[in-house]
Amino acid sequence: MDDLCDTLSHRLLQVSRAHRLAAERALAALGLHAGQEFVLAALWEREGLRPADIARQLRITAPAVTKLIGRLAAAGLVEQRPSSTDARSTALYVTERGRALRADVAAAIGGVQTRMLAGFSDEEQRALDAALIRVAANLNNVEPLTTQD
Repeated sequence: MDDLCDTLSHRLLQVSRAHRLAAERALAALGLHAGQEFVLAALWEREGLRPADIARQLRITAPAVTKLIGRLAAAGLVEQRPSSTDARSTALYVTERGRALRADVAAAIGGVQTRMLAGFSDEEQRALDAALIRVAANLNNVEPLTTQD
């Protein structure tokens, strides 16, 4: 590793940054920042989650979730209510405005993914997906997840 800029780690960093920038641009038209779509997606699937549940699900820190939720609430996309299971916590719900963004968010992120995978065959896309799952599992030191074909 004489040249750190010529390593797979550096290329992954470059891809991560490029993907985040592309996602930021695509989501900005919807009034969102990259990362917020994952909180919304978790709540679209199951409302009433607590911030701690979302942090665990997304594998991010509690302060990061708090910041994401605060911005989403300020934008009128989610609301916090007292949790029915834990009096010390709040539960999160998507507002009508937040629900209305679901198809647009899917389209925006789908466009980023289409751009990202341009020129890749279906087989190459599956292989890349499997490789990235293994890389994440190795770094997280957990059993790899399986993908659905």
